[in-house]
Amino acid sequence: MELIRWKKPFKRLWISSQTDKAIRDGFKALKPGPAYDPLYRSAVCRAEADWLIGLNTTRALTCKHQAQLAAGRVQTPTLSILMEREQQIRGFQSKDYWTPRAGLGSFQAVWRGKQRPVGRIFDQAAAGALLERLGKVRSAKVAQLRTSEKSEPHPLAYDLTELQRDANKRYGFTAKQTSNVLQRLYEQHKLVTYPRTDSRYLTSDMVSTPRPARGAERAAVCSACTSAAQDQAARYKTDRRRQQGVRSPCNYPDRRAAAGLERSRRMSASCTT
Repeated sequence: MELIRWKKPFKRLWISSQTDKAIRDGFKALKPGPAYDPLYRSAVCRAEADWLIGLNTTRALTCKHQAQLAAGRVQTPTLSILMEREQQIRGFQSKDYWTPRAGLGSFQAVWRGKQRPVGRIFDQAAAGALLERLGKVRSAKVAQLRTSEKSEPHPLAYDLTELQRDANKRYGFTAKQTSNVLQRLYEQHKLVTYPRTDSRYLTSDMVSTPRPARGAERAAVCSACTSAAQDQAARYKTDRRRQQGVRSPCNYPDRRAAAGLERSRRMSASCTT
């Protein structure tokens, strides 16, 4: 807007997902352009900082030390934090400590003092005196029992990296293969959210998104996985034949292609059962 010297009012489309409903709602509620000027200024600030720090400082360090050194707006502060933590780890000095314990039949009790809630005693003489005092006790009674309920939150939704890792463990898919399956489920079948984002949360506008039938959803996932496995196997086979054609006129069976086809058959079999 500044480059073309635009002075007239304008509006922005602001959406957090790419579902059909979210896009329609976004166009119905366009936001005034000046409302996002702070975001624009912060982006300009980051871009100029990348030029001033990233390019200029990198060139200066490289020329001065005659080595390929790099500096960056985010990289250099992050590296500083890591080095400070590394220095703290290297400068740490371990100390011996004692934790008095008492066997009480079916369970074992750990001593905890008011001044030492963790139960660690760094003075050997104090630990010995406490152990001697406890050794004279012949019986003990539980004075108080506290129980508490703890809840474990359910796992978050997959991001691309976690899904690629699990798909490789369970089905032997490569990262590219998993990305292709996910892209098909997003573009063709509309079963997943935008895959190339690090966010693991769903926006509120997805609550009312219609969900396909269970059978149709399962069939779409199976079709995308099978197609991706077959495409990957065919690509491996073509590349292998091309390489072998350069080395020798003989064509040898491609084990990776066979493995990819076998994975696609297993996927099909597991989807139909």
